[in-house]
Amino acid sequence: MAGTPTTGVDGAIGSINQSGDDQLKIATAVQAAAAKGAAASGIIGAAQSLSNTAASAAGAVRDGARAS
Repeated sequence: MAGTPTTGVDGAIGSINQSGDDQLKIATAVQAAAAKGAAASGIIGAAQSLSNTAASAAGAVRDGARAS
């Protein structure tokens, strides 16, 4: 905010009284970060599932090789 003091009581009040646009930008950024976190968790879960599937398949191949 141009012209807003950055020190003392006036600066503190100016920092607290952010414009609505600033608050909207902050809220949007927080929501975007949360969405990215949720997507990352989903990707990690899928990777773990694939890893478990691969381990199971490798175990089945190993067991099949032992049986033959």
